[in-house]
Amino acid sequence: MQITSKSSRAGSPRPKRRSTLRSDSKLVNEIAERVRKTRVALRLTQSDLAGLSNTGIRFIIDLEHGKPTLELGKAIDVLTTLGLTLRIESIQAGSGS
Repeated sequence: MQITSKSSRAGSPRPKRRSTLRSDSKLVNEIAERVRKTRVALRLTQSDLAGLSNTGIRFIIDLEHGKPTLELGKAIDVLTTLGLTLRIESIQAGSGS
């Protein structure tokens, strides 16, 4: 997904920016480990997975190594290709014991 906006200055539009997801390393590493283990269990190479999920091999490598910034749409494409889903739950205050 690309986000663009027009600058208030004539003739100097803002550069296009990609939407990224920043997260804590625990979550990113959990996703990375699950992607890697599932890919290996399915006997897919990183290149195979990149092709099947319409991403690049560099993205798969970065995802499997827990890169702290992800393009959410691409990450979801990879998870879907592997038959995985991402579930979002509310964090309840005071439940961190």
